[in-house]
Amino acid sequence: MLVKWQIAAAIVLLMCQACAAPPSRYAASVIEVDAKQVQGCALLSAVVGRSLMVGAGSIGVPNAINDARDNAAGLGANRIVIDKVDSGNVYTAATVTAKAYKCN
Repeated sequence: MLVKWQIAAAIVLLMCQACAAPPSRYAASVIEVDAKQVQGCALLSAVVGRSLMVGAGSIGVPNAINDARDNAAGLGANRIVIDKVDSGNVYTAATVTAKAYKCN
């Protein structure tokens, strides 16, 4: 019985490998850059992004980045610098910690 459940879970995960959500129009206005590219920009706040998909492997990180970009856009930011990425595991969702900046 356990083997059947594991096979079903593997099939669902494989089907969802292309399920990463596209960025919202707000997230699309926020560019992910490195720290050198925000010199002279105003630091607005730290932001956290989370994926809603637990145990989704590589899908969770892009979703978490898009969520962080959405949160940064809500603060008026147009750039983010990713500080930390936790890709999650079978029990926890991916999370991203970033700094939100407003650049001219």
